[in-house]
Amino acid sequence: MAPETIALGSIVCVIAAGTIIYLFRRFKQNVELYPSSPPYKKSFRPPLKEDVSLKQKKSSNDQKSIDFNDIINAIEQAFHPKSVIDEKTSETELITFLASRFPNKIIRRGHTSKGDKVDIVVDGTHALELVVVSNEGKLISLLDHILKSRQDFGEVGVILIDVDTVPLNQIETYIQEYETINVKTIVKKSTYQKNKENKDS
Repeated sequence: MAPETIALGSIVCVIAAGTIIYLFRRFKQNVELYPSSPPYKKSFRPPLKEDVSLKQKKSSNDQKSIDFNDIINAIEQAFHPKSVIDEKTSETELITFLASRFPNKIIRRGHTSKGDKVDIVVDGTHALELVVVSNEGKLISLLDHILKSRQDFGEVGVILIDVDTVPLNQIETYIQEYETINVKTIVKKSTYQKNKENKDS
């Protein structure tokens, strides 16, 4: 064999041996620095109970607001009061209307926690007050009444039956007062039934 071939083979063997030794040392260093540690896993933090509770509460409140808006919209668009006999008869008429439109809801007369009468309570959370506007005093006392109702109910709505005994601009002044405390107000036109005594004056 030629001397040049032997020399080349020796160089190749030296390079190979050096590479193997280098790799072995690096491997050994890695083992010593990172001894059999388990693979890294991204930690997972489950949502806190408070977080879930707040989301559920917000969702529940949002749903209640949607339900109340549906009720108000139905009254505004489709409730047409008959000629007024007295206020209680008009309340019953509205209860009947709501029960037919929202059969899955509990709709009945009610009271505040202090015993004050509430004309209509829906699902124990929404209050509706119906007033036949026979005089301005009705509008004044209604403001105090709905302030008390708001302490017990999340949403309060007012339905005013305008029977042409109080000027409309005067009624609108009180409506603005009601709406400053977030009470949605609807005005419906009607008249007193003929040959019936005005029991609400």
